[in-house]
Amino acid sequence: MRGRHTLTILLVLIAITGFVYATNLPSNLSSFLNATSNSSIPPADVIIPPVQETIGYTPEPIEFEPDTSNDTDEPDTQSTDEPEPEPIPEETPEPIIEETPEPIPEETGEMVEVIIFLKSTPQIERRKSDVLSATSSSKKERAIQDLQAEAFESQEDVIDYIEDRGGKITHQYFLKNGISARIPKDKLDNLLRRDDVLSVGENLKVYAIGDVRLSGDIGPSLDTSIPVIRSKILANESTYNYKGSGVKIAILDSGTYNTSVIQGSIVASKDFTTGDSAFAGYIDEGAKWNHTISVPLGAAWMNLSIGRGNGGETTPGSKLVNLTLRVFDVTQAQVNQSNVTAFPSNFINISSPSQGLWKVEVEGIDTSLDLGYYYVNVSCGSVTCTVNTTLDDSAHGTHVAATAAGDGGVANASQLLIGKVLTDYTGNGVSSGYSDDIIAGIEWALAQGVDIISMSLGGPTYLDPHCNGSLSSYVSNVSIEYGVVFTIAAGNEGSAAGTIDFPGCSESVITVGATYDNDTITNFSSRGPTGDGRVKPDV
Repeated sequence: MRGRHTLTILLVLIAITGFVYATNLPSNLSSFLNATSNSSIPPADVIIPPVQETIGYTPEPIEFEPDTSNDTDEPDTQSTDEPEPEPIPEETPEPIIEETPEPIPEETGEMVEVIIFLKSTPQIERRKSDVLSATSSSKKERAIQDLQAEAFESQEDVIDYIEDRGGKITHQYFLKNGISARIPKDKLDNLLRRDDVLSVGENLKVYAIGDVRLSGDIGPSLDTSIPVIRSKILANESTYNYKGSGVKIAILDSGTYNTSVIQGSIVASKDFTTGDSAFAGYIDEGAKWNHTISVPLGAAWMNLSIGRGNGGETTPGSKLVNLTLRVFDVTQAQVNQSNVTAFPSNFINISSPSQGLWKVEVEGIDTSLDLGYYYVNVSCGSVTCTVNTTLDDSAHGTHVAATAAGDGGVANASQLLIGKVLTDYTGNGVSSGYSDDIIAGIEWALAQGVDIISMSLGGPTYLDPHCNGSLSSYVSNVSIEYGVVFTIAAGNEGSAAGTIDFPGCSESVITVGATYDNDTITNFSSRGPTGDGRVKPDV
């Protein structure tokens, strides 16, 4: 038991630096989006044809009996014959005309980005149990695939509903059944009325900022911080020799540089910030770039191009680019080598046909282009490509990763999963990101077998005062249900009470604050309690 507790302490002590702040979205939308509803009222924008009266019947002819009450043998002095009634004309039924709903435009008014969680199903809950009870990594991997398939199938109706109203799906989730989407604001009310919708919340944007520096402060240093947290005692071979061996740590941040300090520790990486862009981003010197494209049956055209940036000198000959095309039916899929001009100079290998993956490897770059970081641009003729590159554009993620598992880091024998969820969208050196990308990064990390997820990010309390927003509730749910350890920054909001950032305020996560060298809390580190009265931070 002592070893297990000690390992937990080691992992908790991973330093987290830099925090992020969320932009203030309209308050009326914030309160509206987080509503939930189980109403079964049909959506108001669905046009129901009016009920028509059925009149297409033929009336029975009416027979009149003559009045014989005054009959005598004498002839009538006054005619008592009643005129025969005129026949009632047969009515011709009017045709029933059904109203045809007007087509809904692709985008109606203002568009908003939301995260939608759906109600679970018994089938999904059974798949979750399979994930938790898996006794090997291979069984767990298969169970996760089955859970994902079950969740995605349950989402088909609501996805159709959103897309039919001009919306666009950006992510699908399976650990907690849900999706993220961009939809017309005037369709939100009807979306909330659906029986299968559990909640709808804002997709909050967050920003990364630099380290807080005090007068005379030389900045963060592992030479100072590691002795303070005493991690060397755990790592010492003559005592415990706990260095994180066999532990996978996911760093969900701004990516990493290709530096030797952490390069040997990275076992997987993925970018969640590129969206639909065909721009791949930058490849650092000596880096290897890998990307998988999933396409439907039919043709897909892929072109690689290398462009020159202005980031300084590098050696293009060290680049190796792997492009993988996933196909679903080997009898109908083909990968053809096309004529390649300029650079990259040639395709060097196309893997043999098989169900699943086709690999195209590209190398050999014109060495006369010797300035800057080179980027890879992938375009597909019949599909949209999401390109995977995790180069850090703000240095924040590299710092966090090196602190955790770099040479001289807290747990330098651990393995790193790099999820890029923040990026420098504006080119001003400040990284930002969105809650939906962070959730997607968490799902990817769990599928990779992660043990600890480190997130040096957050948003100010006033955007999620009760810590029940989409990201906060998701993190709490995944931590409890799947047993994943989250270490999340408390924030740099100052010493006032109730300033813990989200999702660091989430239940069942380890919220980490900042201290001085003498192990006292800094004056800028955020304090609790949380909006619902819980004590934070934890460390």
